[in-house]
Amino acid sequence: MVSPRSGLPGGDLVDDHDGLVDLAGGEPGYALSLIVSDFSLAAFTDSVPAIKGYISGRVDGLARAVITGGGYKGITGAGSFWAKDAPGEKKRISREFIKKLAGKNLKRYMLLGDRSYDTGELRVVFSGGDVVFDRLLISNRNFLGFQDLMITVAPVSNKISIEHLLDTVREVGERAGAANQGGAK
Repeated sequence: MVSPRSGLPGGDLVDDHDGLVDLAGGEPGYALSLIVSDFSLAAFTDSVPAIKGYISGRVDGLARAVITGGGYKGITGAGSFWAKDAPGEKKRISREFIKKLAGKNLKRYMLLGDRSYDTGELRVVFSGGDVVFDRLLISNRNFLGFQDLMITVAPVSNKISIEHLLDTVREVGERAGAANQGGAK
């Protein structure tokens, strides 16, 4: 078995996949495992002008999906990702990104500029054609031990359809490509 490795901004993506056979008479399927190693959030956001400088830190993680018939609804699985400090790239989140994430709850962070964070975690579940954000946490404890930053996913609006997510990623990629070539869509 070959596990292709592709370069991501300052990191690696390792793909491990298997074909599945359901002996109970179900549809054949496909399993996909992805390992993310040392992915640079700074390099990624800097490559997309609309989100340039939003967040930095290095990400490790893994995801596993099983794909059977039925389009996007046939995808099940889970993923877990976490941010870490690395030489040359500290974990930071911009004031602009905090504004977008905090929405109406911005008052608490209004006077703050770009911020360090000590915890960055994302756990997702793929089910029924949706990506459900089980856990999204960006937080920080200051030198006195008080939590001075806490961004979490809302428990009632914590999912997006896989199709919409892929369309959004595709659109961001197209915009980044157009901006890098000197034109904008």
